[in-house]
Amino acid sequence: MKYQLKTILIVMSFLVLPLQALALSAPHVESYTMNKAGTVATLKVITEKGAKITVVGGPTDLPPVTDTEGKGVVEVQVGVVANEKNNYSITAQVGAEISNAAVYVIDTVPQAGGSANQPAPSATGDVTPPVAPKLDSVPSLYYGDSIRITGSSEGLANIYVRNSDGKVIGSAQANEIGIFGVTVPLEIRKTNRLNISAEDTAGNEGAPGSVTIRVPGPVAPTNGSATAETVKSAPDTATPFDDLRKHWAQSYVEKLYKAEVVNGKAARQFDPNGLITRAELVKIALKAFGYPIDVAQTRTSFRDVRSDDWFAPYVYLASKEGIVSGMNGYFKPNQPVTRAAALKILLKAASVNLGAGLVTFKDVPRDAWYMPYVAYAKKNFIVSGYDDDTFHPENPITRAEAAKMVVKTQELKVKK
Repeated sequence: MKYQLKTILIVMSFLVLPLQALALSAPHVESYTMNKAGTVATLKVITEKGAKITVVGGPTDLPPVTDTEGKGVVEVQVGVVANEKNNYSITAQVGAEISNAAVYVIDTVPQAGGSANQPAPSATGDVTPPVAPKLDSVPSLYYGDSIRITGSSEGLANIYVRNSDGKVIGSAQANEIGIFGVTVPLEIRKTNRLNISAEDTAGNEGAPGSVTIRVPGPVAPTNGSATAETVKSAPDTATPFDDLRKHWAQSYVEKLYKAEVVNGKAARQFDPNGLITRAELVKIALKAFGYPIDVAQTRTSFRDVRSDDWFAPYVYLASKEGIVSGMNGYFKPNQPVTRAAALKILLKAASVNLGAGLVTFKDVPRDAWYMPYVAYAKKNFIVSGYDDDTFHPENPITRAEAAKMVVKTQELKVKK
């Protein structure tokens, strides 16, 4: 089998909420290697030094990877589906600045007479312990009695979280490309010191990494996730979030905060320039348009949504109401939501009548699944596109931009 490789660079300016010029260069993939099974590819991404790389696409959720060494090179593992064209949208972020997106395609459709050029299998008798898991952002200050820790390690590794007494308080197994998530309890009004280690498939457990989380006290019931809309800051007469002062989206976020639609990522931090996930936007959409949510229900609708995930009640309700439908049985809750998907989620939650509008953008085909949502959003000034009359539906959106989309949709007075 021979893999046909195609790379497409899509030149785009970032989201128009508000319009602004970007100087950050788009990343590009220099090369990639495939594992023996043909299920995981490691992309060598060339980017700005110190950039955070976000990849959207493939069968598995992919957490951002940061160039911590400042070399301008990042390796990202992505899931690959056999006999398909696998599309990946790749963006770079440095501070508040997000680059244009590059679309990378790995075509695994067999070519006549070809054979796959795959790496040799790893040696047997592995006695080398894995390195400590690489964790996604974990707040040092947190309110709540549990937290969900996510990160990456070796594929299929067992992940153990131990408290300062050495007791295992949480465990999980990483997926085939090493992505994991584990919910662990926290002690209120204490400083929680946690050690997180990985055990590979040969039974070797490596040295742990550690995190320290101070929990000053409880808050109203939350769903225990470090990556979700879970931490509510104390009221402030100016703004509830220190990182929103003089930010262009301050008024939109404050409006949603006062209505208890959004909360922060940590105490007094909203992270307006961070990307928002599919699960986070679903929760916001349901709350923004008045859906009754039973946080105690444990049913799930997708293979990658467990009953104990903080977002399970929201995703289940959104699926039941026809707001989301997933992809081949998967929801990809932790994947950054794209512009097109965000519009669909918000407009379906708002129960709007899309009509038959065809006034859209030159890069939105009339037969695209998202065309009716984009047309409605443009007509009603929820989005306005770029100066070159493009929309770029595959670009991810930030938390601030999502807040503006929600408020603009609410102002249409089409609540459920």
